[in-house]
Amino acid sequence: KTRTKDKYRVVYTDLQRIELEKEFTFNNKYITIRRKSELASTLGLSERQIKIWFQNRRAKERKQNKKRIEEKNQIGNLYQHNLLQQQDPLHQNQLIVGMPLPSSHVMHNLVNHPLKAESDDAVDNIV
Repeated sequence: KTRTKDKYRVVYTDLQRIELEKEFTFNNKYITIRRKSELASTLGLSERQIKIWFQNRRAKERKQNKKRIEEKNQIGNLYQHNLLQQQDPLHQNQLIVGMPLPSSHVMHNLVNHPLKAESDDAVDNIV
């Protein structure tokens, strides 16, 4: 069935929400026909409203579980990435200092800098 002008979104009272949540959390995520009938009469809702509430609540739980799994995977990936960096000697300074290592171009210039050559000569003269 499609929605008509007469059918609007149901707004549950706090009591109805609490009772439905208790049923979902402590008893069963899939409500029996008998229990659905009991809840409907107790809460003043139709059996269809109870059924749809449970369907929506299960969908919400699946969505939350999926999000939790994705967050755990992201944390695990970050941890694994950091662990690999710690084991890689080229990245150890980056983790300790918190700054990226110089590029190979900068390293080449440092090694071949004229002052570096003078200091090497001074060391050779000492020996």
